Amino acid sequence: MSTFLYAIFLGLLLTGQAFGTPPSLQAEQAHTTTRSFFPKLDPTDVDNLLQGSPLNQTFGRAVTTRLAPEVTATERIHRTTTAVSPSFGLEALYFHPSTRAHKLAPERLYNLTRAISTMEGLEYTVENSSTRKILYKEAYAINNPQSARRVPDPVVRKIPAEASLYALQDDEGFGRNMYRVTHFYDSGAIHIQMSNLTTIRMGFIPVIRPDLFILQFIVLPTESGIYFYANGAMRAPAIMSGFGGTAQEGLRVRIDALFDWFVQELESAIAEDL
Repeated sequence: MSTFLYAIFLGLLLTGQAFGTPPSLQAEQAHTTTRSFFPKLDPTDVDNLLQGSPLNQTFGRAVTTRLAPEVTATERIHRTTTAVSPSFGLEALYFHPSTRAHKLAPERLYNLTRAISTMEGLEYTVENSSTRKILYKEAYAINNPQSARRVPDPVVRKIPAEASLYALQDDEGFGRNMYRVTHFYDSGAIHIQMSNLTTIRMGFIPVIRPDLFILQFIVLPTESGIYFYANGAMRAPAIMSGFGGTAQEGLRVRIDALFDWFVQELESAIAEDL
C-alpha cells in the first residue's frame, strides 16, 4: 500500500469511518429515532437535545409530559403525577450518545437503576457557581419502612413487569427520609417511580407530607444512545407558595445529579461488560 493510501486509510480508521457507521449517518439515525419517540419536540428541541443540551419545562397543577417519549410509561407518569395535585413540578429530557449502551444485557441495565447505594456521595453543582456539594450523604436499600435495616442493592436475573423496593436517603436539602421505589418494565423501557414515605422537612418545619413528592424516570435505550426522561413534582402547603422557585431548583439539581450518576454507572458497566 502506498504511503498516500495508507495515510487515507489511517485517517478513516481514526475517525471511525473505515469500519462501522459513518458519523453523518449516525447523526441522521439519532434524529430519526428522536423524531419517532418524541413527536412533540420541535426541530430546534431535537437539535439542542442531540447536541448535548438537556430540555426542561416547569409546571404546576396542570401536569405536562410534553418532553416524554411515546411509550406506555408516559401515561402512567402523567396519571400518578396528576394524582399528587402538585404545587410545583419539572420535567426534563437528556440524551447520552452511545452506540454500545443498547448492547448491554437488559438485566444489567435494569439492575443499574436499582443500585441505590451507588448514589451515596453523589455531588451536585450549586446554582450560579462552581461550588460542588454532596447531595446524598447516605443512600441505600432497606428491608422495610418499619425496621429500616440496610440491605444489599436488589439484583434480578429476570426482569419483572413491576417490582418495588424501599430506600433510605439522607439528602442535603430534604434531610433523612424513606422512599418507595417502584420499577416498571415494558418493551425495553425502564420506568422508575420514587415517592416519599416520610414527611420531608425544612429544619423542623414539615413541608411535604408522605406520598406528595414523586420523582419518576424513563430510561429508553436505542441504537443511537440512551434517552433519560425525568418528571418530578411535589405538593406543599399553600403557606409555602413562595417556595416554588426553590422547590423547582431543588428538583432540577436532583434530576441533573441523577442523570450524571446514571451515565457514570452506565459507562462503568459498558467498560466492564463490552
